[in-house]
Amino acid sequence: MRSIRIKLRTWAIATAVLVVGAFVVLRRVGIPKPEVIEMATIQGRLVDLGGRTFGWRESSFYSNGKIKGRVFCRGEYIRPRLVSGKFYDPDGNLRSRVVDGNGFAIIFHDNGNPLALAGYLKGVMCGPYFVWNSEGQLLRAEYLDRTGRVIRSYTNIKGAVQILGDRQAVGNSAGAGGQVAGQVSGDDLPPTNPQHTD
Repeated sequence: MRSIRIKLRTWAIATAVLVVGAFVVLRRVGIPKPEVIEMATIQGRLVDLGGRTFGWRESSFYSNGKIKGRVFCRGEYIRPRLVSGKFYDPDGNLRSRVVDGNGFAIIFHDNGNPLALAGYLKGVMCGPYFVWNSEGQLLRAEYLDRTGRVIRSYTNIKGAVQILGDRQAVGNSAGAGGQVAGQVSGDDLPPTNPQHTD
């Protein structure tokens, strides 16, 4: 009887150590971020809970197979806060990083031209945010305050330049495919102060 209690105690201690160790490791590296979470299912709710508890991990790659970026985020699936990230050029050289939520993310097109540049402070995209097309033409330039709110926005789509006023940011993380998710809500609304040039 005594040997059974000792074995049970040993198994209980080993299980507790294993659970605590797994929790610590997951808290450090996060869980892989899925494309979509079906919140109507129990599995989807558990994945969402795991991501909010442990954080989200996501990697993206260039068409040549080299790493484009690795990010670790915490918070909601829709708008996580960037904790850390490393961003590489198409040759595999480290070009920028975000550490403890602070830094710049520079993401490149497959041809080596910049795709996006975003500043982060305490995990929230703030400061400058630029997006270029694959030929190097500037498509969007925004400046965000510390809360992620767009203070000023400039867009250049199909030769029509628009300068926009205040808009509310809805995203602040590096997303799948290497694009920085910093889209603004209300893009279908008319600009507050349009100026068109040829």
